Amino acid sequence: MPGTGKSAGVDPGKAAFVIVRAFSVPREFLFMVWTDPEHRQRWWGARGVTIIPSRMDLRPGGIYH
Repeated sequence: MPGTGKSAGVDPGKAAFVIVRAFSVPREFLFMVWTDPEHRQRWWGARGVTIIPSRMDLRPGGIYH
């Protein structure tokens, strides 16, 4: 929950580490570049890190493999 200092799944009394970043692009475009395997290789990890191709099912109950 940006701006509240609280996050779901964090034990009360423990500090949460929250990173917030705003992008000036349409929501659909951002979703596509974060979920398409080809784009994900460019977005995830630091420069020079190799991202292993994976499968994502973003539906409720889906998987990330």
